[in-house]
Amino acid sequence: MTEAATVSAGDFGQRLEIFAAHLVAKTQKNCLFLLGGDSFYDLTLLSPRDYDADFSCVVANVDPQRCKRVVLGKSDCYRLWPLQFVRIVRCRDVWLADPPAQRWKLPGSRTIFVDPHGDDVMNDGMLQVSPLRTPQLAADLIIDQFDINSTYADVRLLDGVYDVPAGEQLINVSKALHGQNKMGVQGNIDEPGRVVVNIPPRSRGFYVEDFGVLVVRGMRLVTSGLGSHGLFVRQFGIGDVGWVQFGQFERSNPITTWNGSVNVIGPVRFDGNAHFMFAANRGGEIDFGAQKIEIANGLSVAQILHAESGGRIHALHATWSDVGGGSPPTVVGQKAYADGRGSQIYVNPATMPGTIKQATENGGQILPAEKDELLAERDRILAEQKELLSQQSRMLAEQKELLAGRDRTLADQRELLAERDRMLADQRELLAGRDRAVAEHEATLVAMRNSRSWRMTAPVRKAMAWLRK
Repeated sequence: MTEAATVSAGDFGQRLEIFAAHLVAKTQKNCLFLLGGDSFYDLTLLSPRDYDADFSCVVANVDPQRCKRVVLGKSDCYRLWPLQFVRIVRCRDVWLADPPAQRWKLPGSRTIFVDPHGDDVMNDGMLQVSPLRTPQLAADLIIDQFDINSTYADVRLLDGVYDVPAGEQLINVSKALHGQNKMGVQGNIDEPGRVVVNIPPRSRGFYVEDFGVLVVRGMRLVTSGLGSHGLFVRQFGIGDVGWVQFGQFERSNPITTWNGSVNVIGPVRFDGNAHFMFAANRGGEIDFGAQKIEIANGLSVAQILHAESGGRIHALHATWSDVGGGSPPTVVGQKAYADGRGSQIYVNPATMPGTIKQATENGGQILPAEKDELLAERDRILAEQKELLSQQSRMLAEQKELLAGRDRTLADQRELLAERDRMLADQRELLAGRDRAVAEHEATLVAMRNSRSWRMTAPVRKAMAWLRK
């Protein structure tokens, strides 16, 4: 333990700079601990009972490169990644951390190093000289505590032998990562044989499920018994594999997927016997791309490619060669086997190794390379049809616009006709009023002619008319 350097006072009781392992004293209540330096160490708080009832402090990792750890009592600990902080509060007889968990948004690609002789307690894995010991711990840190959106994180297995616990797996990725990119586990790309994964019976090297994503590169996988898998991907998981060597897998499968996806992204080498080298079951899919598959001469396998219950394998463009890179190797076993409706293997068996031809059962299909051209032609025809449909859609849209314009014109014309009808009605009303006025005037004149005064003044009117002449 080292003494802390007091920086200043403020909203906190003290601001203390820490550069090595430190035990928090009872008197350091309300302090702000600034964890610096370029190493991994612990800030330790003893049992809550050893501190005041209202004890609290804030811990900040000001180191931009290394992780620090806050140890709370005997069993709990809190990892602080670069530039994170946490408030620790005593609540009765327990420590509370606020926030209780947080993710480190990576500023760039990040590697967690693992070595068979590393240390999960004293090391943080952020440097090659400070590796962790357990690959699963490294993977869990990336999955649970990293935000790898727009960047990349991987577990780097340093040279050595990694033993898988019986009935388990070296790394299990059973949920989606926080971010859009993938997590990788990488050994030695240049010499994969320097990183060896020993898999006991009924165990798995790498297990991916439930939308998890994992890239496996640069290592050698071997098993010592039946029922094991090198890479097992299921339930919508995604596994990428390349620059990997598979040793003895007798009565076991090097690569298997159940309702998941496997992509071969680099060369894969087999120099030991196997049951199914590549198995796609229950809707699983394996895509070889144009990668090279190297197989040692004289191996014994049940099937090289196995698709069952809707599984699909795309190996049309894969290159098969012996370990020396020459012509296709001699393999004792079946080339390809497809069983069940919807099970499809896209491959040209003539290019594959194997002493037994391909076989299909219960509606399974093995489609030769010519099918690829037919599928491409089908895709071109579908693209042309989509273009025609798009043109028809545009024409229909234009026609709809013309019809809408016509409807607007008809509506305007109906409005004009309605206005004309209103004007005609007004004119008819005016003419009716005029006719009523004329009739009233005529009635008045008739009444005047028939009146007594009109008759009495008739001689006068005649005299006046005579005078005017």
